[in-house]
Amino acid sequence: PPDMYNLIGHDPYVSDNVEDGGSLGATHVVMNPKYWDKHLKKSPLVATYIGKPYGGKEEYYNIQEKLMALYGNPTRGLWYEANRGQFCRDYYLRKRKTHLLAVRPQRVVGSTVQQKKITQYGWIVGNKIAKIQILELLRDWLLEDIIVGNKKMKIIESLPCMLTLRQIAAFDLENGNFDAIMSFAGAIIGLRENEHFSEDMAIHKTKNMLSFISTHRRQKRR
Repeated sequence: PPDMYNLIGHDPYVSDNVEDGGSLGATHVVMNPKYWDKHLKKSPLVATYIGKPYGGKEEYYNIQEKLMALYGNPTRGLWYEANRGQFCRDYYLRKRKTHLLAVRPQRVVGSTVQQKKITQYGWIVGNKIAKIQILELLRDWLLEDIIVGNKKMKIIESLPCMLTLRQIAAFDLENGNFDAIMSFAGAIIGLRENEHFSEDMAIHKTKNMLSFISTHRRQKRR
């Protein structure tokens, strides 16, 4: 299904110099929960690509592009952090694949009451409060219960990526690079945003489509 892997979180790779700092490029592919009952085998987290290739940003995004193709090139499936994601956006713009980039969330991160016309891609970490909000989304999701092989467990207990688990264990809000955590969080932002969108659509469908008749100015009253 085209939306089976439409939750691909990404913390951008920003440096072409492998010796420059400790920042890594990180990509996490999460299976859409609507398919867990039939297709979940080991973990909702089905793939990660975390690294710092010698070929720099161009090589990283070339490999990421292939990873996305392996998982069906989901439309609006790449939920990347826009603060440092200019190269990511430009790469897919050059490839004429901007349809893969998720648009700016409206309901989860930096949400507003009124829906706006979308003209931007990626999610934004505006300040420390926004970052904490994002991390809480990830924490709450990791502590949800799932059934894997007839065994009940927390989602965090099913994770197959050791680097991601190590960063979770060592996380410090004030110090350090935790690229895997923020990449993973991007996928959960996508999950929650899609859930809100589905709820809005459901509410819209349940509205009385004939309600306009009772308020129409030409309606005769008895």
